[in-house]
Amino acid sequence: MHSQESPTALTLGDPATVIALPSRLKVVLGATSIGLPSQIHSESPQAHVVIPTHTTRHLLRTLLGYATQTCPPTTITVSCDTDDPEIGKLLENFVRNHRTELTHVFRAKPPEARRSQTRNNGVRSLLERGLEEKDLLIFVDGDCIPAVDFVERHLEKARSRDF
Repeated sequence: MHSQESPTALTLGDPATVIALPSRLKVVLGATSIGLPSQIHSESPQAHVVIPTHTTRHLLRTLLGYATQTCPPTTITVSCDTDDPEIGKLLENFVRNHRTELTHVFRAKPPEARRSQTRNNGVRSLLERGLEEKDLLIFVDGDCIPAVDFVERHLEKARSRDF
């Protein structure tokens, strides 16, 4: 059980926490897990994109950029400092139309944006699912559209330790 100060976290595998399960969408205690593996493990480094945001403005374009990568990220985590239902709807529609693993983590803290906390909440959700030390975290804003080889280039640099 998480304290009041913890963000709503993913607790995969516990059927008692599942609120709804329409198609590829799981709503788990305020965190949304869409097409998400319960654990993240691989022999080679994997790329995980964390997008802290508080608005839908440009978010769809950003997500489309990651859905069309030459080397797609293992996961995309959209972490919000709001529980705005429009963000959830955008993410649901995106997943319905694209074969992309996506997690929506949110903790409403109006009226001010808490960028660092929002980013950290995204990382916590990855840690709970087995993020490994060798894996690569890529933090991007919700209004940054990546080049088609953005993730691939980051993985190449990480593997060669050329950062």
